[in-house]
Amino acid sequence: MAGFLAANSDHADNNPSDNRSPSKWPSSTRVNTRYPFDFYASIYLVLDTGDGFIRQEALEKARKTLNPTEYANNSIVLGLHSSRSKSRKAHFSAPSSERRVILSARLSKELAEKYNVRSIPIRKDDEVLIQRGSQKGREGKITSVYRLKWAVHIQNVNRDKSNGQSVPLPIHPSNVIITKLHLDKDREDILARSAKGREARKSA
Repeated sequence: MAGFLAANSDHADNNPSDNRSPSKWPSSTRVNTRYPFDFYASIYLVLDTGDGFIRQEALEKARKTLNPTEYANNSIVLGLHSSRSKSRKAHFSAPSSERRVILSARLSKELAEKYNVRSIPIRKDDEVLIQRGSQKGREGKITSVYRLKWAVHIQNVNRDKSNGQSVPLPIHPSNVIITKLHLDKDREDILARSAKGREARKSA
């Protein structure tokens, strides 16, 4: 996939060659142009296939000298630390605001073509189709988004406990596609912003 940016002073000090200028980065690298980075302030490049977030303090530390217009033709990719343990720690200790974005689901082919958006943070009252797992093929409405457990609950997708009680079966949003969106003004604004950004990246 594309290149990921992260900040870590220890890694940069131990390996100065990692502080590369953008001109030396691989052609597949996509650079974040919304955040101007100082490439001499402990920035290093890692190539990865996962999704994540750069910590805000790292962004603030690095946001100094780069002119955003200098790389206007590049697009935006944020990434986690290259260390597996630090990436896992950042993921599992992420605040609710970040979990909301991580708990995104793909749109169905029809919705993706209609809104020009591939995925969106899932929310209560969206209708979904389960694509993978033991409940594959079942459809239903989202009854709750359980950010603490990285899961959603879907109407009529339950399991029976040994005492006979029926409880919701948690499903990760990556295993579903959204077939019908619950729309309100905020959701429409999100879709419009996402579509606009997607068009900008395509035309770059």
